[in-house]
Amino acid sequence: MHIPDVVNGLFQGFPIVFEILGILAIVKDKKVRGFSISSTAFFVLWSLWGLFYFNNLAQPWSVIGSFGTGAAGACYSFLVFYYVRLERSGKPENKKVMVLGSLATMAVNRLLGIWLVVAGSAYAGRHWWTDMLNSGFEWATAVFVFRNCLALVRDKEYKGASFLGVVFYTSWGAWNVFYYLYLRQYWSWAAGLLIFVTNIAYVSLILRYKFGVKLSLKKLLKRLKPNAPAIVS
Repeated sequence: MHIPDVVNGLFQGFPIVFEILGILAIVKDKKVRGFSISSTAFFVLWSLWGLFYFNNLAQPWSVIGSFGTGAAGACYSFLVFYYVRLERSGKPENKKVMVLGSLATMAVNRLLGIWLVVAGSAYAGRHWWTDMLNSGFEWATAVFVFRNCLALVRDKEYKGASFLGVVFYTSWGAWNVFYYLYLRQYWSWAAGLLIFVTNIAYVSLILRYKFGVKLSLKKLLKRLKPNAPAIVS
């Protein structure tokens, strides 16, 4: 048993909690604010790639963790698009369509996921192209997180998602900085570092627009001096 795989498997699996929190948040808010809709679809696609990628690298715990999280992520993605369409059309909420659509999306997503796990076994081994392709997903993720930042600045409110989830994904990004080095996936490491930085920016923006907490680097540096003012204003 490889400890890094076990730890990464926990990082892959634990987000199911935040996906469920996101589902509860969007059902309660019935609107999407402060994040890019396209990013939701991309993250579902990325989770599917992870099933192939981790099985290809013989990381079984990571595969198990990402499989459960991907199911909840597919359900959340459907709800995001459902409520966006509902708001734009002005139609009333239809709980039957919402539930059946979520279940159908999860079923199709997991069937595709099983196929990708099998494909990952068929191409098992460390290949340069898996690092390159995975880094492509990582670079794209950084772009979508940046798009989320722009959406939040535009909307000036954060609705339909879990803030704790973003905090967790930021800590996950810090872990990936180590994990990709362990896997010797250097292109993925460089992209993962950028994701970590952009997620920090996103968290600071959510703190500002959702909770009214403004973080300041200047005040942080002053805090290091004796009798300095507080970081938060």
